[in-house]
Amino acid sequence: MAFRSRWRELTKLGWKSQKPTGLSDDFTYIVPGKKVKGGIRGQDFFVGEEELMKHLDKLDLDNVDSTNEKSTYSNLDSDGENDEGTGWDSDDLSGVGEPYVGIDEDGPPQPEMLFDESLLDDAGGMNQITTGRLPADLLKTMAKTGWSDLSKQTPYDYLMEPYESRPTMSMWKDYPRLYKGDYGPTREALAAAVTPSGSFFYFMQPSLWEHVAAASNAYFRQKLDERVEGIYSKQLALEKKKSQFKAKEREKIKEEQNRIEDITCYHYC
Repeated sequence: MAFRSRWRELTKLGWKSQKPTGLSDDFTYIVPGKKVKGGIRGQDFFVGEEELMKHLDKLDLDNVDSTNEKSTYSNLDSDGENDEGTGWDSDDLSGVGEPYVGIDEDGPPQPEMLFDESLLDDAGGMNQITTGRLPADLLKTMAKTGWSDLSKQTPYDYLMEPYESRPTMSMWKDYPRLYKGDYGPTREALAAAVTPSGSFFYFMQPSLWEHVAAASNAYFRQKLDERVEGIYSKQLALEKKKSQFKAKEREKIKEEQNRIEDITCYHYC
């Protein structure tokens, strides 16, 4: 049975819970009338859902009538480890140890969940269902045949009518302010999509353009000396091939490079 259901029953009996402390993420569950300080773990209080559930399962086994064989009953477990009601954090608790179950207290009262009389008879009564121990034969039958058909159905009027697909333009009656103009990519977007970089910068947020420009300028200044050496080496090689060409001094090349304007975000437009 899901931990949430069991804990709801325990809070009605006076059980309390404490939030995790330190690095632990397990709640502490305290027996009515007991305290953590000076108490015995596993008897007066329990740390974590798993430890408490093991204790409750042991109590359920001890409460089974001695005339019934253990093989005739099975635990009603959840379908998965991540079943609803397990592993919530402190934000999911409302009140003292009572898990939030998503019911609006200010809204209309929720209908009580009723069980079919035949199911109650086969299961051994409501008490047997709430303890989470159902007859093994009943569970095997459910596994093979599934749930039975509904014994009562509400035939709403719209369910009785034949299905007719709505015309495409019928939405204008319900939503008269829908956009009716041209659709598709704009001319600017198509022009930017000529190159991958154009598409990238067209859809990029302008604030990111500024970051790209700042990073580009920082990279330019960081590699300035290397760039000057590269230009100077190429000019020396060209000077050897062409006598009329004269290589510039390193300082002159660096001065020309420093006169280059910084990149701005507008260069990407």
